[in-house]
Amino acid sequence: MSGVALVPVILVAIAAVEDLRRQRIPDPVVLAIAVTSPLAVFLGDDRDIAWHLACGGAILVIGLALAWVGWLGAGDAKLMAAVACWTGFGGLVPFLCATALSGALIALAFLIAGGRHRGMPFAPAIAIGTLVAVLVPGV
Repeated sequence: MSGVALVPVILVAIAAVEDLRRQRIPDPVVLAIAVTSPLAVFLGDDRDIAWHLACGGAILVIGLALAWVGWLGAGDAKLMAAVACWTGFGGLVPFLCATALSGALIALAFLIAGGRHRGMPFAPAIAIGTLVAVLVPGV
């Protein structure tokens, strides 16, 4: 993992801690992830920033639609879109799969522990997905 790849990992970890503590994802953290995403493009193998931004935009639209029906928080949607700007389409599948799987496991742990099933902090799952996407070669 390159030093540049640590940027989204560290920032998403901060978002996950805040989501666990207050069930809020700070917009400045999400903005920092999105604004620094060109680093992934310019310092990596992929040189097409438009595709990275299109990836983030697509995830934002889908995520906000899920937030509108109550299946995802708007902060989670924004955080996933910002990370998608880092991963681009090449790292999107590992990111989404790892996020979904870890989210399901976290939800199951919440239910077993007697926690509520609504309002579960999802940023920890997004953080795991981000780490997996960064560790997958070629991302």
